[in-house]
Amino acid sequence: MPGETNCPCTSYPDTPTFIVGTTTFQNAANTVYLAKVAYDTNPANVARNRVKQFKSDYERMQYLLGRYGRACGTS
Repeated sequence: MPGETNCPCTSYPDTPTFIVGTTTFQNAANTVYLAKVAYDTNPANVARNRVKQFKSDYERMQYLLGRYGRACGTS
């Protein structure tokens, strides 16, 4: 349909409109999310079936906030 947006997104907004706490805190969460995505999609890691493991629950929650902040429909 014209004008319809389907997920998964192929591009992400530079400045997300979803912010938890402060912009600095949300940017840190977005960085954790992007680092995990980069690690998980690295061909060497894919070939060895490696998946990024979080060191703490805090880091895992940052990943989830970053994923939500970068997700479709948030801009």
